[in-house]
Amino acid sequence: MPLLFCPDCRKEVQLYHKSCPHCGRLHLPVSVHVAYTTKKYRPRLAKQKTEQSIPKKSPRDIYYRNPVNGYEECGVTNLSPVWAFLFGSFYWIFRGVWHHALLSFLLALMTMLISHFIYPFFTHKIMRSHYARQGWIEINDFDKHNIKE
Repeated sequence: MPLLFCPDCRKEVQLYHKSCPHCGRLHLPVSVHVAYTTKKYRPRLAKQKTEQSIPKKSPRDIYYRNPVNGYEECGVTNLSPVWAFLFGSFYWIFRGVWHHALLSFLLALMTMLISHFIYPFFTHKIMRSHYARQGWIEINDFDKHNIKE
């Protein structure tokens, strides 16, 4: 019968036990517990965890931090103008920039969709001013979120 060691009392516990019979500590499900206690899986799991938790960032991506709660958000990506062109006013609604959603819709109606081809070029400037008005802080450190390959 395979045995594991309880992390609290350091005594042997059989694999099928859900809790330690000595100290009563609840254990993880067997598959997760075996993966973390077996040394050959630890480096692979640690590598997967870091790759999933740290987002890759390109030089044109702009991240913002909310000073109140520290929440970080990607404000503008390389594809933001493309999404603004493809979805028009719906892009601005999705991003929460309601006055530009209304403005782009009205300009598209008045200019017979000519402004729909011009408006996406101003996406970066519009999003920067939107986050600045809300008091978010722009994060400029490219290497903070980038994985060394």
